[in-house]
Amino acid sequence: MTENFDPLRLSTPMIKRRASAPPGPPIPKDVLKNYKEKASDLKTKIKPYVQKLHELTPEQRRAVFYKLTQGQIRIDLTGTGLRVFAVGEDTLLAMVRGENLDSLLKKIEDFENATPKKGHIKNEKIGFGITDFELGKPTDRLSESMLEQYEHLIELDSFIFEIELMANESHRGPQLRELQQILDDLQAAITLNGVIYEHEFSAGFARVVLRTSGSMFQKLVEDEYWQTRIIRFENRPEFETFTTSLKNFSLTSLGKIEAPSENSEVVCIVDSGVTSGNPFLKPVSREDQFTSFVEGNNNPFDEYNHGSGVASLAAYQELNISAGAVNRASAWIVSARILDENNEIETQLLSSVLEKVVEHYSELGVRIFNLSVCVRNKPWNEMTRRAAKRSTWVARKIDQLSKKFDVVFIISAGNLTLDAVNAFIADGADYPAYFQSEECKILDPSQAALAITVGSIVPSTTVLTARSTPIAEQYLPSPFTRVGPGILGEIKPELVDYGGNWVVFGDSDRVTSNAGTNLIMASNKLSPAIAHDAGTSFAAPKVSYKMAQILAELRALFREHISSSLLRAFLVNSSSIRRSSYPNDEIDQFAARFVSVGSLARILGYGTADLSKAVISDQYSAICYYQGVLSPDDVAFFKIPVPKELSRSTGKKRITVTAAFSPDVSQNGLREYLSARMQWRLFRGDATEGDVLAAMSKDVEADTEAEGTDALEEVSLLGNTEDEETASNTKELKAGRFKLRQRSKGTIQHDVFEWKQHKEEYSDNDYVLAVSLFKRWSSSPIPLAVVVRIEDVSLSVPIYSAIKVRLSQIRVQARV
Repeated sequence: MTENFDPLRLSTPMIKRRASAPPGPPIPKDVLKNYKEKASDLKTKIKPYVQKLHELTPEQRRAVFYKLTQGQIRIDLTGTGLRVFAVGEDTLLAMVRGENLDSLLKKIEDFENATPKKGHIKNEKIGFGITDFELGKPTDRLSESMLEQYEHLIELDSFIFEIELMANESHRGPQLRELQQILDDLQAAITLNGVIYEHEFSAGFARVVLRTSGSMFQKLVEDEYWQTRIIRFENRPEFETFTTSLKNFSLTSLGKIEAPSENSEVVCIVDSGVTSGNPFLKPVSREDQFTSFVEGNNNPFDEYNHGSGVASLAAYQELNISAGAVNRASAWIVSARILDENNEIETQLLSSVLEKVVEHYSELGVRIFNLSVCVRNKPWNEMTRRAAKRSTWVARKIDQLSKKFDVVFIISAGNLTLDAVNAFIADGADYPAYFQSEECKILDPSQAALAITVGSIVPSTTVLTARSTPIAEQYLPSPFTRVGPGILGEIKPELVDYGGNWVVFGDSDRVTSNAGTNLIMASNKLSPAIAHDAGTSFAAPKVSYKMAQILAELRALFREHISSSLLRAFLVNSSSIRRSSYPNDEIDQFAARFVSVGSLARILGYGTADLSKAVISDQYSAICYYQGVLSPDDVAFFKIPVPKELSRSTGKKRITVTAAFSPDVSQNGLREYLSARMQWRLFRGDATEGDVLAAMSKDVEADTEAEGTDALEEVSLLGNTEDEETASNTKELKAGRFKLRQRSKGTIQHDVFEWKQHKEEYSDNDYVLAVSLFKRWSSSPIPLAVVVRIEDVSLSVPIYSAIKVRLSQIRVQARV
């Protein structure tokens, strides 16, 4: 009888309450000794504003806000009477909730009169956190691009932009009434020369799309009434898509174009629409479920020539246009059209549209949403992080929808333009050096924490013109791809896939596109039926295709509900860095060059997902999994069987671990964006429970507050030189490809451990995977998934059966 190598369920973990985390790092002595001087300086800065506040009427006070600058110690304004409404990298904007600044001054006085103990002092996050305090300016509420263009914008006859409103009330009912009143006042103010198109409420805030004249825009920015009612101004998003056509193609020369099986999964393409009549798309389209979410346009089909190409790659992964080639689809396609014929969402909020899309399709059972649409004018970099604390409105909405509906968003990382790359090169920054620029960061909303972000690598170096030279070698990052990190400073993009390449033409340094380095995809026409193009837009649907395959396989194997956390864990756990089989290949050379521009993980992520390793094992490997929930501040102990048989293998051994969780998402702010953090560590069988609990009690991020920062540690994506059998700490496996702090930032955490010699005594007991959640602002249990692959890379010693037997024994022991 043939043995099946299906995934093996891990035993329900033992749960322990983690020990209280030790206090953060002490304040340096040379700083701490000057605390009285620091308090006096702060009072001197703040007291002039105290008197001015007393002289103002309540309505005038409502218009006042302050700009606070913070240093390495993050400001905590709890109990000060100040309400923060915008957070930058080193600044806060805050308004007074009451009538004065007395509570803030009292906190500073308590700080001044306190006695330092063990490197800490009362109210240190105020006394040492605030480095400057000044009156805010009206233009502090403008986005970076609007601030630069302000003098031009106020001269325009008319233009569309977005604003964010804030209620001053504390409770939901009064907040909604206050926001409605502000909207009514806004409508009255702009009636003669403007219009409000759409708005969206969320936890004391509202997002509004409106059109006004430049002069009216200036009044909204500068007039006293609007100072703390409109807390943010932003340009309308400019959406990034790419399209061309391929003319020399004969559909009649192809073999069969086959539809997916009835049990195949559905991918929702959130884009410019899909042309279901295209010969490649007709067999995969569930046209009766196509919907247009474009205001005033009920046509669900592709008028811009982008969504159709994305859909074809999500259904087939790639199109083969060779004579006689058979194209077999593996996913069904539904289309949610959100972009008009001009590739715009002119009068609607993208966040609001996405909510309608997910609400509609989740009722139809759709679990996978492909969003190959990015906001071209909003890279997630240092400048955009100076924005208001709700500046990541669209990414936040994606995360909230992912959590609420238990779905997965696959999002493209965004692309550099040809003009941008040519400008970098003209300034002396060649490939890959230009990736260090802030302008190369991923585009909004691809920083979303619960989504999977996809970058692009090069599929080949084939070109169609003799005088053109490809910029990047096979498997290297595409020259147009973008660089992380994500919203929490985590690894983004998580995955990369084939998206194309660019070339240098002739003897010049001029970079251009080339049909030979592009991907083939369906067009939005009946004829010609195909197009070709390059971009992360077309790498993302390849990952959606793989996700659909994984979901279909898991549903065929298990009766239980497959959570979005488990889907993400299975997908990412199959990933690795693509490389050739030759020693010292291009990836090694690239890695050596990339050290100068930061961690390679920021651009290649965890690598490329491999369907052959995602769900099914073989006799030399075993995939183990778990899905359930874990409460914040608990530690889950998973027993991982690593059989003694591995000691007989003379080749490389490997353990791959991926943990994913789906915490709640805050309504505002970035520092406490998620309700909890996750951290995991892997221990050998000789580690005691005390060893594990001690290690898991410390939140590696607690003393750094590194959310939203770019400070990622260097990693060795291609393998660590330290063998796990000779690592300095033999109880914990530490020589993975990613540093603990780096992998602990995100909602998907992955690492790979490899070694050559396996000592039998380390398998006397099971290895232990410890997963801990660290509470931020909610104690609600959080969905958790774990996927572990144990393998003998040399394929010399069968281990699947031994692991299967041991897991059965563990389950029996747990029931006794």
